[in-house]
Amino acid sequence: MNKSNVAEKITNAAEVVEVKTVEAAATPVMTIVKDTPEEPRKLSLDEKIQRVEDLTLLIDRWRTLNESRRKLQTFQIGADSLSSVILLRDAAGNEFKTSNS
Repeated sequence: MNKSNVAEKITNAAEVVEVKTVEAAATPVMTIVKDTPEEPRKLSLDEKIQRVEDLTLLIDRWRTLNESRRKLQTFQIGADSLSSVILLRDAAGNEFKTSNS
């Protein structure tokens, strides 16, 4: 072998080693972290009673709202001859009256 051939082989071997070390250093390391789910907090008896009362109030409001909606859907307005009177009364007893006479 001549000296230039040996020198080329040595430099090629050095380059290969360098490339391998760079590739090894660039490999990312993945770590898996598992989240432990938090257990739901148990409600005390007083908190459960309070939630039931809140839901009962909400259900009553929903029923009242649905009843009012049904009444409004069936509401009809009409006119008889030249005079008309409109009387609006809410569930609390408040009323509004207007007329065209």
